[in-house]
Amino acid sequence: MLVVICMLANGGAADQYDKYLRIAESTSLDCMRRFCAVVIQCFGTEYLRRPTPADCQRLMAMHEVKHDFPRMFGSLDCMHWAWKNCPVAWHEAYTRGDQEEPTITLEAVVSQDLWIWHAFFGIPGANNDINVLNSSTLFHDQLEEKAPPVTFQVNNSFYQKGYYLTDCIYSNWPMFVKSPTHPTDEKSKRFKSALVTEISFVEF
Repeated sequence: MLVVICMLANGGAADQYDKYLRIAESTSLDCMRRFCAVVIQCFGTEYLRRPTPADCQRLMAMHEVKHDFPRMFGSLDCMHWAWKNCPVAWHEAYTRGDQEEPTITLEAVVSQDLWIWHAFFGIPGANNDINVLNSSTLFHDQLEEKAPPVTFQVNNSFYQKGYYLTDCIYSNWPMFVKSPTHPTDEKSKRFKSALVTEISFVEF
């Protein structure tokens, strides 16, 4: 367990702890495989999965009650995690010009109760939110028409897809609701404030 926690917490290689913990590389890898298998067995059915149609209805109802956003799936955002022990050979692939050290980009969709039901990370390159989204599997169900049906009405207009709250870097897709960049009237300011509050749950 100790070598597994060290590998997960520090991003270290399997042979990094052989002298310190006296555990061989092959044993470390075997422990990691067993640990991941147990986590999947214990938590996979409830937490490590995509939302079901019933989950989607619960998520949308919860967000509507909490923040008055009808039929919202969750908040979508990316964050960069510093990779202190990134192998030297991979430094160039995982370093951006605005970052001083290698990072791994995590894309996540988080609900109000902090259920992280979508997480995508680890792709190399000088990534931002846009090209991470283009590589992720978030919208595969929608593209393959396997997503749960969602219908709702706002201002006498009917919609057939749920949506995600995002920040301004994302493209103008029908499933994204973004706040005004520079709100001027009171209505826009209130909307931006509510949206930023909801998105902040991603950046925990």
